[in-house]
Amino acid sequence: MFAVFAVGLAGWRWLLPAFEARFDEANAASAHLWLMALWLGAGPAVIDLLAGWAMDPIRRATEQHMLGATPTKTTCSGPSFFDRLQLLALSAFTGVVMMGLVLVPWVGVPLCVLLGAAVASVIYMQPPFAVRGVLLAARIRRLRAQPWRALGAGLGLQIAAAVPFLNLLALLPVATVAATSTYIFTVKEPPRQPAA
Repeated sequence: MFAVFAVGLAGWRWLLPAFEARFDEANAASAHLWLMALWLGAGPAVIDLLAGWAMDPIRRATEQHMLGATPTKTTCSGPSFFDRLQLLALSAFTGVVMMGLVLVPWVGVPLCVLLGAAVASVIYMQPPFAVRGVLLAARIRRLRAQPWRALGAGLGLQIAAAVPFLNLLALLPVATVAATSTYIFTVKEPPRQPAA
């Protein structure tokens, strides 16, 4: 809750006034579009950096419920601080790109929402991949193999982030359950059958 509140407060208190100073009165709405683009692009990574480490019990419980088990010998203990910083750098770059894209008339906002959904799916699906030792480049390749499911999960999580009180109270737990179940349904390799 604190992480989501801190990201929202930082946007309204510090970023929005700075953005408004860049535009004149006629283009005041552009400052709000910049803030939206930055939230969509970098918000999930900042929230994950601040509080994502606390979501591992929810990921394990989701895997236990859906699979009947969770990996006993994991390759890694989960996303490392370096993994989270790497995603933060990626999403900061994406956020800056989205700040330029969002100002394009007619198509800017929908394209930003789609790009934000892609970023959200990469970020929120990090824990089930990281526990199995899958690096960022391989994660992105696996998500690109099933783009509609990955974009659907990311878009659903972006919509959940916009719902008042749900975003503050349950965004990360909802994101963890949704991302883990999406991982299980899409990219997890089926168990190998014993040889006859």
